[in-house]
Amino acid sequence: MNNVLKFTHPDTKEEPDFVEEPIHQEELKRPLPIQLLAQDVESHMGKGFSDTLPREIFESFCLRTIERNEPTGLMLAVLVSNFMKAYADPDPEIAEKAMEAFDYLTYLALDDKSVIDDSDQ
Repeated sequence: MNNVLKFTHPDTKEEPDFVEEPIHQEELKRPLPIQLLAQDVESHMGKGFSDTLPREIFESFCLRTIERNEPTGLMLAVLVSNFMKAYADPDPEIAEKAMEAFDYLTYLALDDKSVIDDSDQ
C-alpha cells in the first residue's frame, strides 16, 4: 500500500513543480505569512504578479484575507476572471454593469471619497 501524500492543484489536479528557485532579497523582507500568501497569489495569477502591486496594499490585502479566512490567490483570480467574463459579455447592458462595478470598486478604494464630483445629483 502506498502511503505517500500527493499534493495537487485544486482546479487542475496537477502535481506542483517543486523546482527550487532562488529567493530574491526583497522577498526575504516580507513577513512569513505574506511570503506564503504571495506564493499562493502567484500560483493563481502568475509568477511575479505580487511584485506588480504596491507593497503596502498587497500586504494589507493578504492580512485581511487571513483575518476573514478567505482564499487569497483564488479570490484575486475569480475577481479578475468574473470581471473579464462580464465585461466581454455580448449583451452591452451586462458589459456596462461590469464597468459600473469596476467604477464602484475604484470609488471604494479612494482615500478621499469627497473628490468625486457630485454635480449630477
